[in-house]
Amino acid sequence: MGNVSCIKRMEKSTSIDPAPHSSTPSPYISPRIESMRENGSDFTERTSSEITEQSKVHWSEVDRAADSDEEYDPESDRVYFDEVLKKHPEWKHFFRDFPNLEVHHKMTEGGQGAIYYAQRRGYPYRPVVVKVLKEGYPLRSLLQQIPSSVLSAKDKDGSPLENILGATMLNDEKLKNRFALVFEMLICDLRKFIDDRKLRQNPDGPPFTIGVITRFMHKIAKDMECLHDEYGIIHKDLKASNVLFCVNPMKMLADRFAGLSVADFECSMSVVGTGFWRAPEVLRQLKDGRSSAQVEFTRASDVYSFGMVGYELVTGLLPFEGYSLNDYDVVLTGQRPELPEDLHYAIRHIITDCWHPEPSMRPTFGELTQELGMLLNDPIVRAEQLMPTDHPLFDEDCIYYQRWTYDMGKKGHITGHPPLETDDSV
Repeated sequence: MGNVSCIKRMEKSTSIDPAPHSSTPSPYISPRIESMRENGSDFTERTSSEITEQSKVHWSEVDRAADSDEEYDPESDRVYFDEVLKKHPEWKHFFRDFPNLEVHHKMTEGGQGAIYYAQRRGYPYRPVVVKVLKEGYPLRSLLQQIPSSVLSAKDKDGSPLENILGATMLNDEKLKNRFALVFEMLICDLRKFIDDRKLRQNPDGPPFTIGVITRFMHKIAKDMECLHDEYGIIHKDLKASNVLFCVNPMKMLADRFAGLSVADFECSMSVVGTGFWRAPEVLRQLKDGRSSAQVEFTRASDVYSFGMVGYELVTGLLPFEGYSLNDYDVVLTGQRPELPEDLHYAIRHIITDCWHPEPSMRPTFGELTQELGMLLNDPIVRAEQLMPTDHPLFDEDCIYYQRWTYDMGKKGHITGHPPLETDDSV
């Protein structure tokens, strides 16, 4: 696309004046972060219940109206999984058993289910996480949440889908016959990382430099371009808490931004988005009384949400903090969150272009990937691209230890543990 098309969009666009929040004297001040500071919150010390409670403000809304009337029967679900899904000609690589999978503590919870730390006995250096979907819904109903392209995808390397290892029925005693998705181990989501930066370093300023912001936005846009163009998936719920840092020591040693990946699209069929991350055309449908099952999301509505992720990265705040989540008029009347006056002009225009009230006037993710890629060569941006290292997520010794245990485990050199499978499966 380049600068010419960016300028053309700017000329055509309807001006949007980001409106300051009436109770916020600075675009960087967050009452939510201040409350967390007063309560002594810390990334490395918060319990799962504290993390869950603090995250409820940005939980996804899930459509339950479309759920099946079929009665929930865990034993029947198990038979259906074993006899139908595991033998399906196109999906059998996705629906499978994970031998010796041991589920441990709950890490966090959301609108669709709970995330648990897990590992396979004998493979302690290859931890995974399992997303256990809500109980009480028959398996056939839960399957309606998963896009068909996720089930049939085989060549996933380099795509956001590569972190999805498959789906299974759990044998764990406390979660017997519960349906779960299995993922590569995640360290944290981008929202928690932003919060921790605000808590530790700069509560009254930006969480990242402009170079780091641009790198993050470029990687997210690239993942979204892949979902849209290669898999035909509309995310419906793009936000910082649905962007994850995954444990992949080989990638992180080469590029610490490489572990960043868009997530939570694997159950997007039933999602109705989250609060003010949703585009005005989506909020209009909800305000007009359209049932959640009938609300239409588009690629352009994902682009609008991407603009809100940019806002999170720039300021560290959630969109329209302090407003009621049902106060749709704040967006429908043309208001947008306040951006800092000293924000790099290119990032400002990218974000406000994504916020355009007319969906057809928003850029595509292909255009955003190209524009942000070019911006990475800007002298100012290029000089500020070092990832923050004052965080457990990027502790050098931790990353090298992860790589050593991965390599030794794969070769069978760790006493008492067999080598990893050659296909790197969990």
